[in-house]
Amino acid sequence: EYLLPIGARYNAGSFTPVQVGDWVWLDFPYISHGQPDTRRPRIIGSAHFCPAGQPNTPHESWAGPESFSHQRTDEEPKPAVAQYHQSSVITQHGITVEYEPPGCYRVTHRATGTAFELNEQGAVLHSEQKNLFSSKTKTKLIAGNQLTINVLAGDATLNVQSGNLSIKAAKNIIFEAGQHFIVRAKKFIEELG
Repeated sequence: EYLLPIGARYNAGSFTPVQVGDWVWLDFPYISHGQPDTRRPRIIGSAHFCPAGQPNTPHESWAGPESFSHQRTDEEPKPAVAQYHQSSVITQHGITVEYEPPGCYRVTHRATGTAFELNEQGAVLHSEQKNLFSSKTKTKLIAGNQLTINVLAGDATLNVQSGNLSIKAAKNIIFEAGQHFIVRAKKFIEELG
């Protein structure tokens, strides 16, 4: 039996199961024949201990040698250097969730390095694998100053499967091709002025 966190209810709340080999704290809340019933222990928490001098907690929580090394492109802000016992960290089933000072939230898929990060400047980043966006109705991207899309290798495709494609600029529209510039259309209509 577990002593659950506040807010546990049917199909809701927070729950982390123990595994064989975990070190835990127990109490014995049930009474049998006037004595604590040792047949019905209650798990009230995990026990903190340091085998070989290393805490039995995620290494990101104490700047341990097995802390995950996050990848960044040259233009992405680097994560803050981990500090001893400053971050709140949860690692389960290959996923690490970190709350770091001075105000960063990060979810990392450890096998690939893909992470969702909201850093202290309010920037959202970073993916090492596929990055997919999907919506059934409307998707709108607004940049207050500048929007840049760089495809470092391979091709880029903009495909409107039903309807028109409109490109509008308050000033100039510039196309630049390293080789050929190819336009295919059933009909070409030129309107200037």
